[in-house]
Formats: sequence, C-alpha cells, structure tokens
Amino acid sequence: MSLLKRLKQLRKHFGVSAPKLSVKTHIAWPWRALGLSCVVAIVGWMVWTGFDAGRLLGGFYKSEAEERRTQLETQVASLSQENRQLSSRLTRLESEAQMAKGAQDSLTRQALMLQTENTQLKEELSYLQQLVSGNSKEGAITVQRATVERDGSEQVRVRMLVVQGGAKGVPFTGQLSIGLELQQDGKRQHLNLPEDQPETAMALKLNFTYYQRIDVAVKVAPGAGVRTLQARVFQTGSAEPRVTQTVNLP
Repeated sequence: MSLLKRLKQLRKHFGVSAPKLSVKTHIAWPWRALGLSCVVAIVGWMVWTGFDAGRLLGGFYKSEAEERRTQLETQVASLSQENRQLSSRLTRLESEAQMAKGAQDSLTRQALMLQTENTQLKEELSYLQQLVSGNSKEGAITVQRATVERDGSEQVRVRMLVVQGGAKGVPFTGQLSIGLELQQDGKRQHLNLPEDQPETAMALKLNFTYYQRIDVAVKVAPGAGVRTLQARVFQTGSAEPRVTQTVNLP
C-alpha cells in the first residue's frame, strides 16, 4: 500500500501534472550596484535637464538675473549715497536757517530796544529843554519820572532822572539813596540801597551837570510787590540829603 502511494507521488513530480520549473540567471551584486547607479544617474540627469529646460521655457536666464541683480545693487548704492548727501545738505540748511532766524530775532530786539531808547531820549530832551528854559531855581536838585518795573520773578528795575535846574551848568557829584517798601503775603518789608545790596552802589553814584539817568536792577523776593519808592540825593561832603522824594506806586 505504501509503495502504491509512493508511485503516485513520483508521477505527480515527473508527470504531466508536475509543477513548472523556472530557470533564472544569477547576476553578481557588483553588477547589480553598477546598474542601479546608472539608473539613478540617468534619472538625475533627466530631472536636472528638465529643470533647466523649464527655467528657459519660463524666460529665466541666470546670466541676465545676475546682471539685473548687479544693476539693482548699484542703483541702491547710488540712491543711498544721494540720500546721505541730501540729508547732510538738509541738516546744513536747517542749521543756517536757525542761525539766520536767530540773527533776525536778535536784530529785531535790538531795533526795538534802540527805538524805545531813542523815543525815551527824545522825551527826556524835550522835558529837559522845557525844564532848563523855565523858571526853575538855579542849582535846584529834583528827582523826576521815578518808576519801578518788574524784570523777572526775582528782580525789578528802578528808573528815574536826577535833574539840576538852571542854565549855568555847575557839576554835581554825590550819591543817590533809594528806599523801597515791599509787600508780600500781607507783610511789609523795607529795602535800602545801596546798603542792603552793595552791588548797586556804582549805579547810584551821581556825577552830572544838567541831569543823570538812573537805571538799577534790584533783587526782590518772588511774589513781592513794590508799594513805595523813596529817593534821597546826597551831595558829596554833606550828610543831609539835598532832596527827598517819595512816590506811591500802584
């Protein structure tokens, strides 16, 4: 029985119903690696060639792009330099304009000051001409046009004319003493010049023939107002004032 089964199995292997036999040629692995490398190289060449062809068909040329980039860089550098030059010129022009404006403002202030001084001198000249040509007592000393004006938060300017009457023109030398009554926060204070502010002594010295203009800066406390001004004129060598005049200020 077992022999019969073996015969049947042999018939299946060698008979008509036996499975097909395939014969394959064996290729060594170095040749396979070489072939694969060739295939990869061919594919890479095709891809690169296709990329260049696509750029050419799309109108892209590397040389033209490099030339265009160089032109743009040159243009940017030129515009940057021009911008720096214009900025420097603008700064110089602004500085010159500021200097010109400052000079113009200074000249305007000087012109106004000179105009004011000129008007004041004309008024003083007219006043003195009337005073000299009038019936004033020969050699009489008077204080005229005494004023106090605010000049900042901590300073006032005291102005007046010290006049000698008559037409003989006798030289007069002496010292002017000024007393100011100040009021601040409801409290009154007294300031005597030049004793309380020795730096005003030179401005208060008198040496004139017909008149002398007094213009002195006086330091005061912030917010203090001047209520009364008293002027006393002392002649050199005399302890008694030649004249004392008190002016009530608004």
